[in-house]
Amino acid sequence: MKRGRTRRARPSRVADPADAWLDAAGRQPLLTPAEELHLGARIRRWQDWPDGPDEAPPAVRRSGLRARDRMVSANLRFVAHVESKMHARGPQPAEADQGGGTGKCRSWSGI
Repeated sequence: MKRGRTRRARPSRVADPADAWLDAAGRQPLLTPAEELHLGARIRRWQDWPDGPDEAPPAVRRSGLRARDRMVSANLRFVAHVESKMHARGPQPAEADQGGGTGKCRSWSGI
């Protein structure tokens, strides 16, 4: 019986939670314009359901929620970019991190 190599957990080099958030957001792959259109159409289909988004069939609702989550997580990379520039200028309040993420979530919810 062959034994596979086990991966050792790398020690975290990030001590600050804000830095950990920036690092995680920076690893998200960017969306292509075609992907953005496709995800936007899935979100729109769910949001424009005749009886409202909460009454959409489970498959439509699940697809819309997944598309929204993917869109938000990919666009948090932009928030991370802006935040990293602000972070380089000096200490910023933690609300700045939360505000950028919350703003993106709110903007995609209102499509």
